[in-house]
Amino acid sequence: MPRRTLLAAGVWAAPVVMAVSAVPAAVASEPTASAQLSASFAPVSASGVHDIDLVISNASATVASTSAVWQLTTHGGSQILGITASSGSVATPAAADGVRALGAVLPGEEIGFTLQVDARPAPTGDVLTVTVIDDGEVVALATVTIPGYTGERPDLVRSFGPNGTHWPAHTPWIGLVAPNVLEVDCTWPAIAAAIRSVSDEQAAEGVHIRVRPGTLPGDGAGSSADGMIDTAGSVSWAQNVLVSPRDGRGTVTITDSARLRSVHGVTFARIDGRAMLLTNCSRSAWAQSTFARAFGMTSSYTTVTENCGAYEVVVRDPRVGGGDISWYAAGDGCVLDSCVWEGCYSAPVFRASGNKSHDDTLQMYGSGWYRGLTVRDSTLFGSLNSALQIGGVSPSDPRSGEPFVTLDHSILTSQRTAITVRFGLPEGAYDPKRTQAINGTGDPGNMYARDSHVFGSISESNDWQGENSTVSEASSASDAPGGWEFDGTLAGWTSETFDAVTPEPTDAYLAQIWS
Repeated sequence: MPRRTLLAAGVWAAPVVMAVSAVPAAVASEPTASAQLSASFAPVSASGVHDIDLVISNASATVASTSAVWQLTTHGGSQILGITASSGSVATPAAADGVRALGAVLPGEEIGFTLQVDARPAPTGDVLTVTVIDDGEVVALATVTIPGYTGERPDLVRSFGPNGTHWPAHTPWIGLVAPNVLEVDCTWPAIAAAIRSVSDEQAAEGVHIRVRPGTLPGDGAGSSADGMIDTAGSVSWAQNVLVSPRDGRGTVTITDSARLRSVHGVTFARIDGRAMLLTNCSRSAWAQSTFARAFGMTSSYTTVTENCGAYEVVVRDPRVGGGDISWYAAGDGCVLDSCVWEGCYSAPVFRASGNKSHDDTLQMYGSGWYRGLTVRDSTLFGSLNSALQIGGVSPSDPRSGEPFVTLDHSILTSQRTAITVRFGLPEGAYDPKRTQAINGTGDPGNMYARDSHVFGSISESNDWQGENSTVSEASSASDAPGGWEFDGTLAGWTSETFDAVTPEPTDAYLAQIWS
C-alpha cells in the first residue's frame, strides 16, 4: 500500500492506546537505502495536565534521517502546552497542527520528547497524533487516546462522604453526551439566558449547558443579596438541565459568595466557589463541587420550596469564626421540605477565642416551617455547638406529622472528636468543652436514623425512630436517646479509622472521583 494512503484510510476513526503504525521510508524496489523511522506514545489515563513521553526511532543500522519533520494534532479539546527534547532544549509552544523539524536521527538512535498536554477531552474522548514525514511522505504514525468522561452513570456505592457515585436521579449524567448541548460564555447572564431558552421538550430529552472557562462573580450569600440568576427554569421539566464547565472542574469558579433565587429544575455541577445560597430553588441541585466557606438552602418570600439537593458538596477546610457552614432555613410564612444532603462532607467551624458565637455545621432554623431534611451517605464534623442543629417544630406547621429529619448512613461528630481524629485545634480557636453532636428538640416521633453513627452526645432530642444507629455518649449504656443504641467502641475510633471510613477529600482524591 502506498505510504500516502495511511491518512486516507481513516486512522483516527478507531484509535487504540499506544497504537503505532509505521511504514518503511522506501519500498523494496527502490535502489537506495533509507532511514526506518517509527514513533510510539506512552498512554494517558485521565484528563488534566500530563507529561506524555514520545519516542521517535530510527531502526536502520546504516542510514541517518536528516530531513524528516513531525506534526502533532489533537482531535478534541486538549491543548499542547510545551515540548521538551531529550537534549533539554525547549521548543516554543505552537499550534496543535504545527510542523517541526526533527533534525538528524542517527542509525539506531531514539529521540525522546516530553509533551506537556492539557488533556481536556470531550465526553467521547480525544486523540493525540504524531505524524512523521520524510521527503514529503508519511513514514510513521502514532496515536494515543485520552479517555473521555465515564460513559454510563455509575451505580450508587454507599459511603460516608463523596465517592463520585452520588448524582441527582432527575439530571442527565455528566459523562454522557446529552441530546441538546449549549455552549455559553462564563457569565451569569449567559447561563441564565441559556436556561430560559430551554423548552419542555428539550428538557425531557436532556440538556447540558457547557460553560467556557472563566470566573463568575458573587454579591454575597445572605438573605438580602441579589440573586446572580433570578427566576429561570421550571419545576415541571421531566429532567433537570445540567450546567457544568465545558473543560472540566476547575475551569469555571465563583470568586465571591453568591446567591441564586427562584432557579428551578437546574443542576449545577463541578463549579467550585466560596459560598452558595439557593433560595426558593425547588427541584434544583448542586453536585460534585467544593465551597470554601458555606452552602445553604432557604425558602423566603412566602414560598413553598421543595426537592432541592446537594450531591457530593464538599466544604473541605475548617475555619475559625464566620458563622454556620450550612443552612436549611425557612422564613416567615414559608415552607422548606423534602431536601437532601447526599454524599456530602463538611469540616467544622471553630469559635474564635474570646468570641461568643454559636455555630453549627448544618443548622435547621427559621420562623417559617422547615422539615423533610435528609442527610444521606455524608460526614459532618461538628462545630462548637453541634454537627447538626435540628431546631424545633412550629405548632402551626401545615405539614405536621410528616418526616422532620432523617439521618441515613451518615456520620456526625462533636467538635471534640473532630479535633482528635482529623483537624487538631486551629490557632486562635476556642478549645471546646462540650461534646454534643446533635442539638435541638426537632419534632419528636418524626425523626429517623438508619445505619448512622454519632460520635458525641445527642442533646434534648429523645424520640427518634432508629434502625442500626449508634451513639458514643449517653448518661449510661442503657440510657441512650430514644431510637439510638449506645456503642462504647465508637470512642476507640482513631484518625486511621476515620481515614479508612470517610477519606479526607484532598485535591487528588476529588480529581480521581470527579473525573
